[in-house]
Amino acid sequence: MNKTKVFAVLVIILILSTYYFEFYSPQKEEDKLAQESKIIQDLPEQIHQVQVENSKGKVLLKRDAEGWTLLEPFQDWADNQFVEDFVSGLTSEKSLGDAIEQSPIDWGLYGLDKDYAKVTFTNQLGKSTVISVSTKKNFEGNSFVRRDSESRVLLTSSQWAMRSQSSAMDFRDKRLYRGKIGTVDEIRVKSSKEEFTLIKKDGKWLSPGAPDLKLDQNKIREILTSLNEIQAKEFLLAMPLSQEKASLSLKSGDKNWSAVISESADKTLYAAIKDPKFLLKLERGKAEELFSMTLMTLRDRREPFDFKNLLVQQIEVETPLKKWSLKKEKEGWRLSGEKSALIEEKNVRNLIARLSESAVTEYLEKMDQSRFVASNKLVLRGEGGEELFRLAWGQTIKKKALVGERDLVLTKTDLFADVFGLEPSVVESWGLAGLLPKDAQ
Repeated sequence: MNKTKVFAVLVIILILSTYYFEFYSPQKEEDKLAQESKIIQDLPEQIHQVQVENSKGKVLLKRDAEGWTLLEPFQDWADNQFVEDFVSGLTSEKSLGDAIEQSPIDWGLYGLDKDYAKVTFTNQLGKSTVISVSTKKNFEGNSFVRRDSESRVLLTSSQWAMRSQSSAMDFRDKRLYRGKIGTVDEIRVKSSKEEFTLIKKDGKWLSPGAPDLKLDQNKIREILTSLNEIQAKEFLLAMPLSQEKASLSLKSGDKNWSAVISESADKTLYAAIKDPKFLLKLERGKAEELFSMTLMTLRDRREPFDFKNLLVQQIEVETPLKKWSLKKEKEGWRLSGEKSALIEEKNVRNLIARLSESAVTEYLEKMDQSRFVASNKLVLRGEGGEELFRLAWGQTIKKKALVGERDLVLTKTDLFADVFGLEPSVVESWGLAGLLPKDAQ
């Protein structure tokens, strides 16, 4: 081997040695110390059983291919997300050091002689780690814990003290509907106002009683999603005195699920569900939307504004104060019949775009519709003068909202048979007020 090759080999050895001693070896040692500082050595995915014992009782959970199951103090589905957060949160916790370095240890001084909580993690090999968690904390708010039967008092964050006090209710699946919403193919709703059925056909929801009615697909999906989000506050043994407000049933293949939601005199909500059979005390909020639900509330909110916006060449507007029209010419948009300055193209485009993007705020009952008096009108026409879209709006009324009241502008288009309500901000967004030059207003 010549001197050049020997020198090259020596340089490579030097580089590798430098990398090992300067970077790899210290990093490896740092990783080792970090792992050793963890209270639980197992990774979250290696934990297959969790047991929590505290003043509220004993809770036992086990994981299988389907997820987590609650085994004690009763058998039921577990809240998978809560259990996963519980496991991943505690298995990532590290020791902040020893609270004491002397021996023997006065366990009572640290609250580890009695009345302490215990959390036991068992991995897939059946090896368990028991963590005793004191209710006492040091002046910094850190917890005292003991791992297995070690003669050490470890300092940890307050996460251990908080999570070790979890109850069976915390771990339980509290969803009103526990099924998979994507498999639901039939919905039956009975509210205080109407009873109707929806079926899914070719991936779209429709009403068998009114198949031509265009429904808001997103709204229906939101209803199904909300059933997974409505939570039980309590599981009951008997249903308190209450009045039925709505009922709902879902069909998914050959499986059927139903719920009857009621309200007591003190405004507490309850639900009696089947499959599984439970009596629940519910949180207020989402469930209340079912009380007054009708097929009308599920109609497509963009349908009244679904015109061909790219074909618009003329705009006619009539208000109580003025009547005017715009026409698109070669050089741009102008007031019809005048050789005035051009109207800004972006303002016209904004009007057309905002109109086509508008959506119904609220569909109204017949009584509210009968109050409609058109005081403002707008017509959009194509190049040959053919009518593309006709819109009229009138007075503002007040309607009850979830909280207080809200204003609605009574509105009607030629694309929709009924009068509906728009928030005033929607009408303002069209930009009619700033469309004309000041000298033409």
